[in-house]
Amino acid sequence: MRELIERYVRELVKIPSTSNTETEKSCADYIAEELAKQPYFKEYPEQTGKYLLPEDSFGRSVPWGLVKGRNGSRKTIILTGHYDVVDTEEYGNERALAYDVEKWEDLVKSGNALPGMPEEVKKDFLSGDWMFGRGTADMKGGLRKAGIRPPQGVQPVPVKESREYRKVPEERLMARLGLTKYDKDAPMDETLVDIPKVKILLSQHIGAPAQAIVKVGDQVTRGQMIASPAQGLSVGIHATISGKVTEVTDRWIVVAKN
Repeated sequence: MRELIERYVRELVKIPSTSNTETEKSCADYIAEELAKQPYFKEYPEQTGKYLLPEDSFGRSVPWGLVKGRNGSRKTIILTGHYDVVDTEEYGNERALAYDVEKWEDLVKSGNALPGMPEEVKKDFLSGDWMFGRGTADMKGGLRKAGIRPPQGVQPVPVKESREYRKVPEERLMARLGLTKYDKDAPMDETLVDIPKVKILLSQHIGAPAQAIVKVGDQVTRGQMIASPAQGLSVGIHATISGKVTEVTDRWIVVAKN
């Protein structure tokens, strides 16, 4: 049983399943597939599956399984847990290690432990009684019954002053704001777009608005200054296209192509 539990933990840890991201779906799929392989659910396949969360922006599901009692018992025991984990921003360049129990073990056994790793932690690694990876000490673990125990005699470490200045990891912030689905590659498209007319604002900064130095009917070329800086904090404004000035106000200048 211990070997089976350890196999499940190793495989679960390999699935990132970061909170409030689409990666949670992969973990749900794995759990649902493993449940379906169990002898009981092979006999009663209708008693396991995945429940699709309604109106979930990530399309996540919750795997479930129902094992009926014997002798007509109406008593119910509910076992529930979560498989999402926090992200791995604090791992820095070693983020891949967070999801690979074997790599952690190989790193220590080869004598190439990370700089600053305490000796007592190395001993735990080499003892064979511990598994390291994102989620092993959370609901992905469940190893207490298998004899893998919490650390004994660990001395508390003072919190670093820098803790007060740590920022929220970008991935977690994006997930909480519901912006993850918009985080997609956007390669530069250098195709020129024909713009027939532009309205150029004279106030594009915190200082005073620029002063127009062109009038209606003037011909201007792209890059030509059309408004000079005002006194104090201000900047000049330049034409973004070549064309004819069709409108000048104290707030903008309109240039249209001929």
